[in-house]
Amino acid sequence: MPLPAVRYMLMLIPSIAGLYGADISSYTVYVIHALLLIWLAQVRVKRHAHTAGQLLLWGEIGYSGWLAWTYGGLFYMLPFSTLVSVYAERGRQGHGLIASALFVLLNVSVLTLPASTRIAVCLAFAALAAVLHLLRIASSETSKAETYNDELRRKHYELQEARNRIADYAAKVEHLAQTEERNRIARDIHDELGHRLVRLKMMMDAACAVIPTRPEKGFELVAEVRDQLADSMDILRKTVRNMKPGEAKSPYSLAALIEELGKTNGIELSFDTEGMPYPLYPSEEIVLYRNAQEAVTNAIRHGGADRFRIAIRYGRQKVAMTVSNNGVVPASISRKGLGLSGMEERIKLLGGSLEIGLEPEFAVTTVIPRSHRAEPPAAHKE
Repeated sequence: MPLPAVRYMLMLIPSIAGLYGADISSYTVYVIHALLLIWLAQVRVKRHAHTAGQLLLWGEIGYSGWLAWTYGGLFYMLPFSTLVSVYAERGRQGHGLIASALFVLLNVSVLTLPASTRIAVCLAFAALAAVLHLLRIASSETSKAETYNDELRRKHYELQEARNRIADYAAKVEHLAQTEERNRIARDIHDELGHRLVRLKMMMDAACAVIPTRPEKGFELVAEVRDQLADSMDILRKTVRNMKPGEAKSPYSLAALIEELGKTNGIELSFDTEGMPYPLYPSEEIVLYRNAQEAVTNAIRHGGADRFRIAIRYGRQKVAMTVSNNGVVPASISRKGLGLSGMEERIKLLGGSLEIGLEPEFAVTTVIPRSHRAEPPAAHKE
């Protein structure tokens, strides 16, 4: 049975029993007192969390004592009712003090009863207080368990959401990684095989031109083309196997590029430096190497150039490389192809920029910021 029902039963039973056994001079006044007690109990339940609720509690205790002293009978059960209500209220403190006050009131109410009855009533009160105390502890533990269960359920939902987010993130990362790898393979094929094929075409054209008059030189060029085709096949195999850039053994230096281009027939190449050269990071060497290679190949393929000038300027805040040529100068650069786009992507990784000039010659400048470098002590030009 719920505690509120027990409380009101412990108020109604003595009130009804008093109608038959109590010394009542006026039943109207008696009923008014009984109803007033019930009303006081109702108001106190609604106000128990406020200061007024404390005053109403002590008022109920005093009023119950007065009814027990005035009418006798079973009104000594009223402290039981108040005790039940006190333990049923959540958040209340000072149960021991209130129970002691009610125990004193109970003993005063049963002074006229036989000693055995007084002892039995007191023991019943103590037993009820102990049971209510244990019930309150059990209720508190149950409430904590429910709170922990709710928290555990909430954490479980959060964990599930986190797992879903991680799975979604992993799928996106995998997709981006695959896209990046495809782009890298495309750039490798374009940078390596594209440049080699252009150079091989030029060498084959030269071989076709000299074979009628100088067959030995022509066959020498054909043999060199054959050897470089074998190298191109090796590069293609490595690219298909997703070779990591760090596994490449060839040095990405401008000196190697200039030496390689110098062996190509039909190309005039000059190289100048301004400022005091200083060591470059590997990433910077790769970007300069690739961009110079791309600029030369594009000029041969699209502009028909055969004379190039590569100039590097070493400064305190930046290093700039300009590749110019004597090829056909376009009216404008409205749409950038794969070559120029790849050059921009490479230089942006280093926080640099790509500049394109159309006058007096077509020139592509790669600028790499070097703000942490010291200014070279002297200028030098080759």
